[in-house]
Amino acid sequence: MALGGLGETYRLMDRCDNALTYFTRAIEIDLRDDWSLAHRGITYRQMKRYDQAIADLTRAIEIAPQDDWYLNHRGLSYRLADRYEQAIADFTRAIEISPHQWAFVSRGDAYRLMERYEEALTDLTRAIEIDPRDDWAYANRGQTYQQMERYEEALTDFDRAITMAPNYCWAYANRGRTNRLMERHEEALTDLTRAIEIDPQNDWAYANRGQTYQQMERHEEALTDFDRAITMDPNYCWAIGQRGTVYQSLGRYEEALIDLTRAIEILPPSSWFLTVRAHAYRLMERYSEALSDLTRAIELTPDSAWAFASRGVTRWMLGNCEEAIDDLTHAIEIDPEDPWPLTHRASIYRAKGQQNKARSDLDRALTKSPNYLFARIEDAILQGAIEGLQHSRNRWVDLECISSIDRTASRAERMTASLIANWALRRWDRASEVADNLLSISPRLDREDIAEIRKYFEDISAMQGADRSRLREHWQRFESDYEGH
Repeated sequence: MALGGLGETYRLMDRCDNALTYFTRAIEIDLRDDWSLAHRGITYRQMKRYDQAIADLTRAIEIAPQDDWYLNHRGLSYRLADRYEQAIADFTRAIEISPHQWAFVSRGDAYRLMERYEEALTDLTRAIEIDPRDDWAYANRGQTYQQMERYEEALTDFDRAITMAPNYCWAYANRGRTNRLMERHEEALTDLTRAIEIDPQNDWAYANRGQTYQQMERHEEALTDFDRAITMDPNYCWAIGQRGTVYQSLGRYEEALIDLTRAIEILPPSSWFLTVRAHAYRLMERYSEALSDLTRAIELTPDSAWAFASRGVTRWMLGNCEEAIDDLTHAIEIDPEDPWPLTHRASIYRAKGQQNKARSDLDRALTKSPNYLFARIEDAILQGAIEGLQHSRNRWVDLECISSIDRTASRAERMTASLIANWALRRWDRASEVADNLLSISPRLDREDIAEIRKYFEDISAMQGADRSRLREHWQRFESDYEGH
């Protein structure tokens, strides 16, 4: 037991190699030393050597089959190895032997990872009933509520966990993530920064703070945090992929491709990363590679509305209208609530002169999301083409108003909407002011953005009542200023 005790001391100091040495010596002396076997298994788990952890804990359980503690720890090892059914079986046996609150928490967490949320809530609530001071149970239930998008309940549970354990890093980090998902970015930054202060080696907190900065369009700070997370874990796939999306937003496409390709190499092929990389290829006008990635993404995830819609947009840019409409229609069938593919399909119908179909799609998109800026732009363009600028004036006024209040769109998208609304309304001074601001934002507009603005300029110029001379003057100045930046 003395050798095993030394091994446990080293394990608690995170000196796992030393711990293994002493546990192994203890087991060599007594092959039925279930305590040393179990603790060597826990050491292997700490080292992420899950198969060896499970093997040792299985030997310990064979010696002491009624030890609920051993069962719980083998269940934890199964859970970390993504073998959830076996984990739940072990937790259930442990509960049958002795219904401790920690076994309910462990099983509830496994149910959460399997997205069996109601069963997770039942177990976690039972754990809290057994021990109302269990901060771990509250935090796990908070994370379950978070994944169910029941954010207020999640915050309440994280608050309770932090009240009980003021230095509970994981609870702060998850409360921060919940605030980010609720678009309460400042509160998210406060919580994630506190988590990092408690544990400066918490790569997950750095990555989530990086994503918060990214959503706030504070791209350089986002890059700094993703860099730190990746330095701590060079194979942190999610952080690498997210850093790639920041590079993409900054127009640093080659760096984006490096990160996104690395993320795809680390994990089995991911539909999400392939779709994001396809967007980078598209922005670089490497359309065949974009189509290849999107087709592969669809093969991996045939119910990905986003991948189908992205392939439809890429095909539209290549002039393949019918194939583009087919892909967008498929995306709409998969997710009828998403206004993005509806609006893109409306744009194609409008370009083909099929105004009734365009109007039908836009009405559906705006019914689902009345302030969706892209749909509002297309709606104003379509109505202007039908009625002329004078009779569609109300739509342009509405577009200008929404461009100043819609916080779901990026600054570039809001400014673009404002620019074209002011062109249509002949507010030339205001249009010039918006154009100057649009050209000075960071990250800089890419050529796809400029092509889209040019298309809107041409659409407005073709409308009845347009001041084509002034519009051409404004467009030429805008294009010249863009090239000069």
